Amino acid sequence: MTKVLVYHTPLAAAIRLMRARLEISQLGLSRILSVAPQTVLRWEHGDFVPNRWQLINLYRHARTEEEIGPILKELEAKGISLSVAGVAALGVGLAAGRAADGTESAGETGVIG
Repeated sequence: MTKVLVYHTPLAAAIRLMRARLEISQLGLSRILSVAPQTVLRWEHGDFVPNRWQLINLYRHARTEEEIGPILKELEAKGISLSVAGVAALGVGLAAGRAADGTESAGETGVIG
C-alpha cells in the first residue's frame, strides 16, 4: 500500500516544499533555523505554527510562490506586513535576489539582527 502524505495547512506544505527544494532533512532545516528537529516535524504536520522570527527566517529561505505565499499570509495574521520598509524596521535583511514582496531585487542581503 502506498503512503499518502497529507499536509494539514498551506504553511506546513510550504515548509516541506522548501526543505525538498533545498534537498535537506528536517534535521538540516532545524540547524539552519536554530530550532529542534521535532519543531520542524511539528510545523510540517501542522501541529505548531512558527513564531514571528521563525517565520521571517523561513521567508529568507523561501524562493517559490508556493513557499512565499503561506509564510507571508501567516506573518500578516500575526500583524506583520513585509514591505521593504517593514523588513528594514524589523532589522532584517532581505534574502539575496528577492525583495520583501517576492519580486527580484538588486541583491540586498542581510541577517536577522
